[in-house]
Amino acid sequence: MNNVNMENLIDAVKAHATANYNKNGWDFVLECFSDDQIKDIIGGARTIDGSIAKMREEIKWRHEMRLDQAY
Repeated sequence: MNNVNMENLIDAVKAHATANYNKNGWDFVLECFSDDQIKDIIGGARTIDGSIAKMREEIKWRHEMRLDQAY
């Protein structure tokens, strides 16, 4: 997808988080991050897949910590 602007990327990340709310920590995105914070995290991403991958890396450790604390 060419010429995707940052607003579209943020919206795509949030849509992915909504669709995957109960999976792998995606709830953190909707509950804990502002649009500006998402923008900072996905930074230089130029595609929707790239922005989701960057966000996935950010929430991965948070989700793992939550799982560790649950036991």
